[in-house]
Amino acid sequence: TRATPRGDGATGEDVTHTVKTIRDIPQKLTQPVTLIVAGEVWLSGNEFARINREQAERGEKAYANPLNVAAGSVRQLDPKITAGRSLDFFAYALVDETVPTHAEEYRRLREWGIKTNPKGQVAADLPAVEKFYRAVEKLRPKLDYEIDGIVVSVNDNELVRAAGVVGKTPRAAVAYKFPAAETTTVVEKIIVQVGRTGALTPVATLRPVRVGGVTVKHATLHNADEIKRLGLKIGDTVVISRAGDVIPRVLRVLAELRTGREKNFKMPKHCPFDGSPIVRDGVAYRCPNPACGARHRENLYHFVSRPAFNFDGLGPKIIDRLLDEGLITDAADLFQLETGELRTLERFGEKSAQNLVNEIQARRRVTLPRLIYALGILHVGEETARDLAEHLGDLAKIQTAPMEKLLAVPGVGEVVAKSVHDWFRRDANRQFLAKLLKLVTVEKMPAPPTPAGGGGGKLAGQTFVLTGTLAALGRGEAKAKIRARGGATSETVSAKTNFVVAGENPGGKLAKAQALGVKILTEAEFLKMLK
Repeated sequence: TRATPRGDGATGEDVTHTVKTIRDIPQKLTQPVTLIVAGEVWLSGNEFARINREQAERGEKAYANPLNVAAGSVRQLDPKITAGRSLDFFAYALVDETVPTHAEEYRRLREWGIKTNPKGQVAADLPAVEKFYRAVEKLRPKLDYEIDGIVVSVNDNELVRAAGVVGKTPRAAVAYKFPAAETTTVVEKIIVQVGRTGALTPVATLRPVRVGGVTVKHATLHNADEIKRLGLKIGDTVVISRAGDVIPRVLRVLAELRTGREKNFKMPKHCPFDGSPIVRDGVAYRCPNPACGARHRENLYHFVSRPAFNFDGLGPKIIDRLLDEGLITDAADLFQLETGELRTLERFGEKSAQNLVNEIQARRRVTLPRLIYALGILHVGEETARDLAEHLGDLAKIQTAPMEKLLAVPGVGEVVAKSVHDWFRRDANRQFLAKLLKLVTVEKMPAPPTPAGGGGGKLAGQTFVLTGTLAALGRGEAKAKIRARGGATSETVSAKTNFVVAGENPGGKLAKAQALGVKILTEAEFLKMLK
């Protein structure tokens, strides 16, 4: 009756209309039963090849990998497109606390006519897990679907529930990955992209090569320091891999294969899109022009992303078409789109256009933290957006807040405060926000929870920074417990930090805390403080 992807872990869009077209998901079970099933939609190698042949016949670009095609097919607005692709399905969990073991879940699913992966096994001990891993690794090239490892999970469901979940990840299951596929190719040129914050990212254009079942043509080089670390020149032969069989990266340069015709790469002195002089900001090079065309496009992608306004079915390709056709000039224009306008775009029918308009209209109400994040203010991520919203309470106060009020927000330092302060004082930003606020409603912030124990809370006035991995708590859970006791959290260590909680494998925050003389807590000391 209902199908949805996992979304942000709590909410996902309704994709029932497309999932019902997948033949391996039964419309009827072998007996009446009420149940929730978790599983994965996938695309076979043969079907992927067929779809790409059709793309080539139409003169259209080939898809990069089956994973993206499967995900995109499920999220189509028009179910006929999904039905035209032979998607498959494996169930991997039955959400039912009365079932004693994971193996029993599989048995019941198969009994009811729900497809599971027949190659799964119950392993009695770790050597049996290792043996299974090696067997699947050998079998991998013969499978008609792509995998990058196996999942090892505890069979006893009572233990699974006792272990709990961190974010979206159950503690009683672990991904056991295969080594990343590697191959060699040549860096033909290095292009520079301008991101949402103005940061310039060098990208290697590669001689096309197959790696991990996918043709790779590009690999990110992150920044100028990474190019220097690799010792990379244009024309070099390099070793590349697909980490997790998805993201291509350059591992190393084969300098011994140089011919003498290779060229050094230099970051541009001017923005490749608007010609503004580039400024250095730490390891990043940035275009300082807030109105840069490339940045404007990236800001729109950011505005519709899941942590921001969370538009389903409105990705970069559609935004590019809307911009190129002149149907929108900024994010606020999205809320004024009409079905008739969208129907002028190629491959948009009446139903798909109406579905997209309905989706956009459904996003007219937004929480304050999501709105602040969606604005794309430099240095303001999800956590900082939430801190600003919770501490200052409403948008008007954030817009007019002087530097000293912004600096009083937990986790906000000089750099972030200046970025927020300056953003709200630019005329173009104020005009855009005024236009947007006529089209959307910002929900009022709920009253902050009463700290445990009442009053100001036992941690009132204390700011904590977490670093490393905590064994007993997920990071989000730890931060929630701090806030529930009146404390505050921050992502950066400063003189205003009261405690740094150091888990396993702490990062550079620990060294900075030691240099500033900030008190460092072990996880055990932190847990004791929470009690």
